[in-house]
Amino acid sequence: YCTPFNRVFALDPETGAERWMFDPKVDMHDKPVTNCRGVSSWVDPQAAADAKCRHRILAPTLDGRIIALDGRTGARCSDFAKDGELDLTHGLGKMQPRDYAVTSPPAIIGDTLVTGAFVIDAWDVGVPAGVVRAYDLRTGVLRWAWNPVAPGHPDKDADGNYVRGTTNVWSVIAVDEKLNRVYVPTGNSSPDYYGGQRAGHLDHYSSSIVALDAATGAVVWQ
Repeated sequence: YCTPFNRVFALDPETGAERWMFDPKVDMHDKPVTNCRGVSSWVDPQAAADAKCRHRILAPTLDGRIIALDGRTGARCSDFAKDGELDLTHGLGKMQPRDYAVTSPPAIIGDTLVTGAFVIDAWDVGVPAGVVRAYDLRTGVLRWAWNPVAPGHPDKDADGNYVRGTTNVWSVIAVDEKLNRVYVPTGNSSPDYYGGQRAGHLDHYSSSIVALDAATGAVVWQ
């Protein structure tokens, strides 16, 4: 389980006794939303039965991280990304703590983790990108990224950051392992309900269900 303040804890299913608890120590200052819709669970089929982090819990945080924890002990999986955590603020450019948070559990398909994030899209037109990214579940290495800009438009700016103001995927992502597809539900690009100041190429994928190829992040249909 996870709490609205991102503490993660495991309980004995028979007695309810706490087995372990992990606190990512998120600074809640200036956080407009305090929630956690869940964590994700993955068992590595290639790992030995007694290997550390064979069973991984992937925990999202309100300060833009995903942390990999050992399902048995709650200890960080140090071989994942940097000291067991992904920093999803990388590539987003300048922003405030209120602007970006991961509130839903990441999707898992095969050995790939796929995540979007909550972006404060009702605030102004210059909020961070709503980019969806996929990572290797063993190493945390980036596999692909899909920033929802219209086809034919660049998804990064001159500084190499993802183009700002695109629609975000804050809710739960679905997968189909047989078709090897990821289904992302999008919100609205900033500033959310009012589109009078919104660039058309940033609005192309708003309020949609978009199917992505799980291997490449390419759009299959919208």
